[in-house]
Amino acid sequence: LGLRRIPNSLDGDKRLREEFKDFFELLRAPLSPALEQSIMYDKRVRTLASFTQSRLGLGEKRIERAWSEQLLKERKLSAKSLRDFWYYENYIGMCDTEMGLLHRGEPGLSLTRTRDRIAIIGGGALPLSAIMMYDLAGIPITVLDRNPRYAQIGNRVLRELGLDKEITMVPNDGRDFDFKGHTIII
Repeated sequence: LGLRRIPNSLDGDKRLREEFKDFFELLRAPLSPALEQSIMYDKRVRTLASFTQSRLGLGEKRIERAWSEQLLKERKLSAKSLRDFWYYENYIGMCDTEMGLLHRGEPGLSLTRTRDRIAIIGGGALPLSAIMMYDLAGIPITVLDRNPRYAQIGNRVLRELGLDKEITMVPNDGRDFDFKGHTIII
């Protein structure tokens, strides 16, 4: 029900923050592959999936843009500034999930700087997932966003954090991007 409202403030509203937290905890719950499949093919879930994805996407875009613009007003942007973002904990969970999926079925998989490069399609104005993945894996990342303004804002955030040599934002939606050299695409 909280997804019917889109947050319009930098702080979000407390109830919506709690609903997002609960939602992401459900997403991170360990499920067997068989149970995952049964859930994904459930008609009720499929009916809600499109609505949920569009609302989450719209909400995240608005929140990220507002928050990144607020961060860029600071004299010195830092990792602490990012951690103060009320939605930060959800990014930790998403990043853990994405990194876990990379290792699923390949125990001992290790990402190496000499071999691997990550591409993330859809980074938004605040490329927090890329920043966290870089912190975890230490490999170069290319972030695509089809909105040129979001890519511009994201690149400013990365520059302020000193990460612009390791993480690059490109205004592209991914359909015509050359992924050559990227070993992981998210």
